[in-house]
Amino acid sequence: MKILVVYYSRSGVTKLAAQTISKTIGADLEEIIDTQSRSGAVGFIKSCYQVVLNQLTRIQELKADLAQYDLVVVGSPVWAGKPATPVTSFLKKYQSSIKSLAVFLTHGDKTNSYAGVVEFMEQAAGKKSVKTLSLSTDDVKKANDYNMNTFANELNKL
Repeated sequence: MKILVVYYSRSGVTKLAAQTISKTIGADLEEIIDTQSRSGAVGFIKSCYQVVLNQLTRIQELKADLAQYDLVVVGSPVWAGKPATPVTSFLKKYQSSIKSLAVFLTHGDKTNSYAGVVEFMEQAAGKKSVKTLSLSTDDVKKANDYNMNTFANELNKL
């Protein structure tokens, strides 16, 4: 099975998780590039404002041809209880090219699974996720690879 891991990361946490997952399963890796700057305090405020209002953003075209992949694994940070705006924009833009979807989330809260965020992503993609993973920022930063490796290995069994 040919797998692509696609992610958006404002702070680098989701990027680290995406790299770990893609390396574990030997998948291709691509970053979702937002055309808007989201750095610093102003970028943070703009990001929160847009996600709360369900606004989309322009993203750069992907280098990868999604039609060539059996599974697209999408990684997103959680912003105000929703997926990052660039991720929602990606899912809506490319939904017809995604054959099968898996989702992973990164977030600051250690106790919340953010099932509602997964549902929001599934609606944007127009399909159910075959596998999901919810990771706290602490787990990712401490290189607690157990959950990421387990998730990746389960993807390989699909």
